[in-house]
Amino acid sequence: MVNLLDRLDRLGPVCFTLTLYVARWLVLLPMMPILSALTPSGPANRALVEKLQSFPLGGLFLSTVLVAPVLETLIECTLPCLLLQRLAGPPRNPPARLRRRTMLREPRGQRRPQERPWILVGFSAAIMVLLHPLEVRVIVPTAITGAFLGYTYGHLVARGHVTAFLATTAFHGGINMVGVAILAFQ
Repeated sequence: MVNLLDRLDRLGPVCFTLTLYVARWLVLLPMMPILSALTPSGPANRALVEKLQSFPLGGLFLSTVLVAPVLETLIECTLPCLLLQRLAGPPRNPPARLRRRTMLREPRGQRRPQERPWILVGFSAAIMVLLHPLEVRVIVPTAITGAFLGYTYGHLVARGHVTAFLATTAFHGGINMVGVAILAFQ
């Protein structure tokens, strides 16, 4: 697992985000039939789907693919990250532009390991669950999605909050775009 994460660390922000986006689908898709079989869709979920289908497609796209990911990334990732940074003090793993100087002092071929943002991942997953419908069949995929978004933000924040915010928002918007497409073609 650590080797895989170390390989991910070497990717640029776009490739890193796309890799996690695909990995999220690979984790969730096999689970969906099992969750659907174990927990039938409740009336709240059916009502929500009917309500969403009654929206004009343009408004649904705007609200779920553009507006919601921006607001949710702020609430699920940016605010907890800023709070954790404030509580932890100065970062132990400096931004890449500062890290280049310190890497010159390390033996060739070795580099300092990236600190993993596991605390932020937990916070993001929990907040994501709280912001979405609390049905059994939704909680697990929502928590997994929140964890992937939190890891994306936590990893990329070393490059700056703007980069982390934009990548995480695009990741979330891509997920929601699939949902809008499914609703549109039902």
